[in-house]
Amino acid sequence: MPGLPRGSGPREERRFAKSGRRGIPRPRTGPCVRPPGRFGVLLAQFKHVRTALVALAAVALAVAGAGVTLVLFATPLDASSLTGRVLLVRLVVKNGILLLEQAELR
Repeated sequence: MPGLPRGSGPREERRFAKSGRRGIPRPRTGPCVRPPGRFGVLLAQFKHVRTALVALAAVALAVAGAGVTLVLFATPLDASSLTGRVLLVRLVVKNGILLLEQAELR
């Protein structure tokens, strides 16, 4: 195929698919490893267990509230609503960190 780099044609794609490889391998971390890791990051940030638990509780409440809102308004769980949930979690975490740091200073 003109214009494509060598080794990027359909023949190579078929060979890649037949080999069973699916791309870059990711480290296997199960659902039991991720939450303690997040808690560890928050604990390192705040240096108090109670403050880290408050930040995690705020995220859990925000996700639960978003789920209840989706059910109340009969909104399907599609790509845009999942994107909104991810943005909501990021916003809650960011604002929670800022708010809790200000509360610790006073």
